[in-house]
Amino acid sequence: MRMNLEQQKITLQDLKHELLDRVSRTHKHIHEREERVSGNFSDQSQEMENQELVYNLDQEGRNEL
Repeated sequence: MRMNLEQQKITLQDLKHELLDRVSRTHKHIHEREERVSGNFSDQSQEMENQELVYNLDQEGRNEL
């Protein structure tokens, strides 16, 4: 029984580290972008869709933590 609890603890700690890493990457993408917005309307539309996805991934990661 003790061994099973230790394994579960390790699994949860690994998951926590993975989620923290993911949230760190999405945070950087959201707040530390160095790219300029494209002058092309079609590209801007795609960038906005991608940005919305990144916001959702960031929020999901924070909620899961």
